[in-house]
Amino acid sequence: MPRQKNSLQNIVSKGERQDNGCLLYINSQQKNGYALVSYENKMMPVHRVVYFLSGKTLPPSFDVHHTCYNKCCIEITHLVAISRRQHALLDEHDMAQRQQRLRALLTYDPTVELFPRALSSTTIALLWGCQSHDVPILLQKMQESYPDEFSWRALQRGHRGPKPSVFAPPV
Repeated sequence: MPRQKNSLQNIVSKGERQDNGCLLYINSQQKNGYALVSYENKMMPVHRVVYFLSGKTLPPSFDVHHTCYNKCCIEITHLVAISRRQHALLDEHDMAQRQQRLRALLTYDPTVELFPRALSSTTIALLWGCQSHDVPILLQKMQESYPDEFSWRALQRGHRGPKPSVFAPPV
């Protein structure tokens, strides 16, 4: 006899209600914190399946985001569709890294009250523990995450080798 198709009721019945309103799926959890279930002949994260089975559609290049930041939560009111770019900005690990990078910039030179006038991509890369070619991407993410508090501009475009890029806050 073929296995029964997963239904919303079947999945929700394997959830455990928490005091904070989350409905945690208690079946198989992966190392990354997400649980997988079979849906349309493939394994998918359970929160995405719940989203689809609830009658909602997911536009192309959108992800299902947990507003509660709990990867095992299948409470439909905690699941929203947002763009992949916005989802990446809301990732807790990335947010913590951005906070750490911002602190590193602000403590770079304690004698300067504001962000230093100009920093090279190699200096920023050393502060942040990343590659210098990633600095413009990370600065852009920081600006998108903190639009009112953080902005930057490129003063000099770098070249591979001895000439790094130079960045500064807008004047």
